[in-house]
Amino acid sequence: MALLGAKIVTAEGNVAANVPAVTEDEAAKIQAMVVQAYTMRQNLAGATVLEVARRIIRDRADGSWQSAIREFVHRNSFVPEDRRDIFERAVIAGFAGDRVLLAHLAIPQIEHLLRVIFRDAELLITTMTAEGVQEERDLNRLLTDEGAKSVLGKTC
Repeated sequence: MALLGAKIVTAEGNVAANVPAVTEDEAAKIQAMVVQAYTMRQNLAGATVLEVARRIIRDRADGSWQSAIREFVHRNSFVPEDRRDIFERAVIAGFAGDRVLLAHLAIPQIEHLLRVIFRDAELLITTMTAEGVQEERDLNRLLTDEGAKSVLGKTC
C-alpha cells in the first residue's frame, strides 16, 4: 500500500493502474496492486519464453535459422530492397544476442521505413523553417500526427 497516491506505468508509458493513497478506498488499492503484480508476471513470462526460443533458434548447429532469416528479409516487400542486407544483419544480431548491434542497425532502418510509408501515404515528413530550410519532422511528431493513425491503424 502506498502512503501517497501513485501511478503504475507500463514500458510504453501508459498508466496501467492508479494506486490510491492510504485514506482512499481499500478495494481500489488492492485491485491496483493485483494489476501491478499481474503485469510484472506477464512481462517476465513473456520475456522468458522469448529468450528461451531465441536461444533454441540460435543454438541450431546447422545454421539454418540464418538462411531462414535471410530468405524472410529478402522476400519481404515491407523491407526496402536497398536496405535488406542491413535488416538481415540486424535480425541475425538480435537472435545471436547482440542487442547493441541490433539496436544500432534496426532503429534507423525502422525510422526510414516509417518515413517511406508516410511519404507514400502523402503525409508531411518535412517542414520548412522561416529561413527557408527544409527539416525532417522527428519521429515523435510523425507518429502523433493524425494521419499516422489512418496509415498505421489505431494502435499508434
